[in-house]
Amino acid sequence: MKGSPFSKKPFYILFAVLIVGACTSLSRMTQSGSLVDAKAREAMVKLADTKNGCPREFDYFPDGGIRIFYCHLKQVIDYREARKLLPIEIFRSGPHGEELDLDNPHEFGHYNPEFVQLMVDYGIPAASSDDFRRATQSIYRSYVQSLARTMYVTYRKFQESPDLLAKEKEKLQTLLGSENGVPGGYYEKYYYFMNPAFADHSDGEFDYFYEHGMDAGFNGNVVKTAAFFWIRRSIDGTDAIFYAGLRKLLATYDREYLD
Repeated sequence: MKGSPFSKKPFYILFAVLIVGACTSLSRMTQSGSLVDAKAREAMVKLADTKNGCPREFDYFPDGGIRIFYCHLKQVIDYREARKLLPIEIFRSGPHGEELDLDNPHEFGHYNPEFVQLMVDYGIPAASSDDFRRATQSIYRSYVQSLARTMYVTYRKFQESPDLLAKEKEKLQTLLGSENGVPGGYYEKYYYFMNPAFADHSDGEFDYFYEHGMDAGFNGNVVKTAAFFWIRRSIDGTDAIFYAGLRKLLATYDREYLD
């Protein structure tokens, strides 16, 4: 019947469902955030005493790249445990299942932006606690600072050289789609990434860089993993969120470096 209050019922029901769904989602994310915060605090406090959880990886920690850093964090929480504890997927697509498949020549894990944002929002407890920051400042300086700064300068170089980023993305995507996939050790060429001449010699010719400054004074072994990380994050669309988290970390523990 026109004008009957009953004709509005479907709208009210839909509205109620949306409200309940939003509240449930908010509650779920708040609980997840508390879990991330707790694990991040535990990881930071225990970082100095962690051991290499990846027997096949040479232990460069704390002077190594992203992978060996994760291999140490595994003693606090690893990929399998995180998948069980969090109500959201870590990756949207890629080769990872019950275990991480880090050397797949045809695909890599595309991060779920919701997961990355959760890490940014809750994974740096010191950003909202001066007491925790002061208590962990020396741990950051000894075990995190070097990698964080390298991640920062490599991201900034790509942002200042968009043509270089586009070229490296295209190369990687072409290889991923090829019959043989990405060759083992492909990322080694990024050892020279911070060298000013890299854009013109991006195939990483050793003879050239040997005569022209090698890694330009940076730790090329860490630079190569950071540059390769940012290329993949640019492809999966999470680079800006990861960078926001990195800036938050640096602003919390290492503000003078940003300044």
